[in-house]
Amino acid sequence: MAYENPRESILEFLNSPSSRRKRIARCRCGLVMEHQNLTFFYEGQNWGVDLPICRECHPAPSVPILYDA
Repeated sequence: MAYENPRESILEFLNSPSSRRKRIARCRCGLVMEHQNLTFFYEGQNWGVDLPICRECHPAPSVPILYDA
């Protein structure tokens, strides 16, 4: 469903069952998933979302180390 207002889309996602789905134990590659508990804040409300992450399939980008010259 397309909404004219992005606010409606955001609230629909945060209130949907898909934002509170059961924990995924393993990735399709076979490795054990790590889970990050995130809290989203919007218009005075908050939602807890459990985000599954596979470090092999979706590694975090390397962060350059900056040195003072």
